[in-house]
Amino acid sequence: MAPLLCRAAQLVIVGPIQHHAHASWRSKPNREQRYGARSTDAAIVWSSPRRSPTSSATLRQRVTAGLAAVLDPKLKEWTSVASQPPSYEAYQAFAAGMDAWERFDGREALRQLYHAASLDSTYTLPLVMAAGVHRFLDECEKTDSIVQLLSDRRPQLALLDKDFLDKEIARCRGDWQAAYRVSRRMYAGLPRSEWVAEEVSRNAIAIHRPREALSILEKLHPDRGALQGRTAYYNWLNIANHWIGAHERELDAARRGRRQYPNNMATLRHELLALAALGRVREVNSGLDEIPALPPHGLQKPGAVMRETALELRAHGYPDGSRAVLQRALAWLDSRPSEEQVTEASRFDRLQTLYAMRRWEQARPIADQLANEYPNNVSYQGMLGALAAVRGDPETAVRADSVLATHQGAFVRGLPTYWRACIAAQLGERARAVTLLIQADAEGLNLFFIQSYHTDPSFERLTDYAPFQEFLRPKG
Repeated sequence: MAPLLCRAAQLVIVGPIQHHAHASWRSKPNREQRYGARSTDAAIVWSSPRRSPTSSATLRQRVTAGLAAVLDPKLKEWTSVASQPPSYEAYQAFAAGMDAWERFDGREALRQLYHAASLDSTYTLPLVMAAGVHRFLDECEKTDSIVQLLSDRRPQLALLDKDFLDKEIARCRGDWQAAYRVSRRMYAGLPRSEWVAEEVSRNAIAIHRPREALSILEKLHPDRGALQGRTAYYNWLNIANHWIGAHERELDAARRGRRQYPNNMATLRHELLALAALGRVREVNSGLDEIPALPPHGLQKPGAVMRETALELRAHGYPDGSRAVLQRALAWLDSRPSEEQVTEASRFDRLQTLYAMRRWEQARPIADQLANEYPNNVSYQGMLGALAAVRGDPETAVRADSVLATHQGAFVRGLPTYWRACIAAQLGERARAVTLLIQADAEGLNLFFIQSYHTDPSFERLTDYAPFQEFLRPKG
């Protein structure tokens, strides 16, 4: 593509740039111009003489980058409203970073985005997106650092860049209502952007509005344009359908996702959860048989997918099928290489699986070990307390609750309160458990917890409790 683009850039530069550039700005204003969005002649607009003088080589690079953005349907809606267009090399690094983020490879995404920013000091969009990647990796201190770094340049930033930063820092602080409002504002400014529309839908889910999310998602086109390659689209679509109990529609959507991404662990997971909710146990097991042949996924791990599927079966009234799948999950973990089994992540995966299987005595030493090694890890302390509660050791459970209650931080987002709710539920304190769960949700508990409230082993004693049912009821 690069040689063709360079040739195209040369043609544009020797052409009547001024005429086209001014014509695009004289056109009738539309809602997108609040973000400074241009027409698809982004490259021509960027080469307008309204900008400061520059060498022909630099101008050619910037026009080339503009053409690249126009020809890349996934990125043109962002790059056409960037504060300052990059060189082609910077654009390439930015595009590589965005591709890595879509694959959930956060580290590679950050490497490329920071490289893009280093190639062109005027190009702030890579740093803006890096703030989002850090939030995705639960590194909100670094997200906040980028926000502070760009604060001096904020008046010069494109409005979309400002809104994106505001949205990401709101997520870091657990303020999902603010994140929703900002994403709505972005959507008003870019009503044709399907990427922004998906952002609105995920934030609608976070504030318990799955029907609103569906009304947006069902109009989008995940097989082309900005959403092509984004398996996350199907995640939000399936969470929303699952939440309202539309499991046949959920399964249909999941299978569309699998047709588009047949070798992807995330889309298989969507199908397995829908099948489990429908009680189609034989098809669940057939789907599980496919897992060993799938390539690794940056977010979804085989043992966790099996465990979630088993808990979904149990929540929908299929205990025998659930037990069999949990056994498969444990067998999978046992089959892993010894060097993998001793990692922190693998041990926590085993701990969660044993907890789901109600093997409290086997789970306890793993929880003790992890909590001793990582005393500041909220989840390990929480699991210690929940295990103590279910094993009839209220003293240890209450002590763990007290430790969690004192855990503070700028970006904690409800996780300690969630674990306190787990402990209370296992102690049989149902009213207190729901109160704490509502508090955790208000504090900004991670969006991914929403899809598992109804299957969480800690809350199985609450399933027939009216306040818990009301908490789970969709609000819109």
